[in-house]
Amino acid sequence: MEVVTIILRTDDVEGSTAFWSQAVGLDITRQLPGFTFLDGGSVTIIISAIDQPIADESLTEIVLSPEDVRKTYAEMAERGVPFEDELGSPIMSSEGRDLIAAYFQDPDGHYGRLTGWVVSDRRQPAHIGTYARLFGWYRLSQIR
Repeated sequence: MEVVTIILRTDDVEGSTAFWSQAVGLDITRQLPGFTFLDGGSVTIIISAIDQPIADESLTEIVLSPEDVRKTYAEMAERGVPFEDELGSPIMSSEGRDLIAAYFQDPDGHYGRLTGWVVSDRRQPAHIGTYARLFGWYRLSQIR
């Protein structure tokens, strides 16, 4: 079994389409009234119209993994993606590489995470609190 589609519901298809295609940089593959289909690699992301705004905070998160995470982060930030943090401390380390990430939200509150492996410039493993960020647990390292 594999995941093939993620649906993001919104009351502003045009605005969400602009965000995910222009700011984030995903290609539009098809548009129909009330729907936009985006190329997410092996997954299709569908922006789908709803009649009323969603009152609850979204639990949806889309993780993007580009070939060059630092370059893509800079390009997305330049296009207006509102990152909540900067690429920095590794989430985890393995075999001389660090996994780094930065989080953002789209105009409808759906979460996005830009993540990628980079060559490590450190000799110590990542702190356990940074592993927690990978799985959505926040700032565990501050709760000592």
